[in-house]
Amino acid sequence: MIRRWVLEGELDDPHGEFFVVRAAGVAAAITSAAAAGTAAATPPPLDLWNSTYQLHEERLPPFIGRPLAQRILRAGKAIHYLNLACGDGGWVQQRAEALAARVEAVGLGGRPGGSMDAEVRTRHVRHRT
Repeated sequence: MIRRWVLEGELDDPHGEFFVVRAAGVAAAITSAAAAGTAAATPPPLDLWNSTYQLHEERLPPFIGRPLAQRILRAGKAIHYLNLACGDGGWVQQRAEALAARVEAVGLGGRPGGSMDAEVRTRHVRHRT
């Protein structure tokens, strides 16, 4: 979920467990504007940036602190907002695929063979011990 949010600006949380949540009223406006194809002609107003997504602090895992959660929130919001404002997400997908390939090849944090999932598991285990 984190990878998709940060790299693509898409919130995919079918079980309601991710710490980034969408505000209900604003989400409907974004979805209808994107479906109508008006996103490219009219950039989303600033209040969409400020009120569309937020942290749900009760869902924060103990190994992800508030500062990191805020950075994750801002990264996904930025990609999402730019995608709406520009009306073209093709470059986002290309960059996401290139970065994912590089992360898998080099490893998260520069460690060969690492992955984001492995890093999260490692941090979770460290936090529990």
